[in-house]
Amino acid sequence: MPKGGDAVADLTTTLIEMERQWALAYVGQDPKPLETIIADDFVGIESDGSVYDKKALLLQVASPEAKLLSNEVGAVKLRLFGDVAVLQGSETFTRRTGAKLETGRFVWTDVMAKRAGRWQIVAAQDNEVGP
Repeated sequence: MPKGGDAVADLTTTLIEMERQWALAYVGQDPKPLETIIADDFVGIESDGSVYDKKALLLQVASPEAKLLSNEVGAVKLRLFGDVAVLQGSETFTRRTGAKLETGRFVWTDVMAKRAGRWQIVAAQDNEVGP
């Protein structure tokens, strides 16, 4: 097992990869990878202040209206607090709305917790901030 900085670097890579899988789930309209990444008691908050849970998230990802043509995770800042991690980052996306192509950006804060030896996203706040 890696020690010290190597362990933190490996964990950082793993948690950021989970964020990328979430972002790409929208592009592929495939909620399957999120079934284990997202905690059963997950709570998210959208830009408009609405609250959603895991079930709503999985339905949204599978919805044709939610399809993004691309969704790239940008820089991510990670802070560790034992078995809790706070990640703050951004995503740049392209989506089709009717005949129109739109580009935009999300900034977000996600909270992950290590439970029974596995990291999961337990909370998220997403803000759409434009191109």
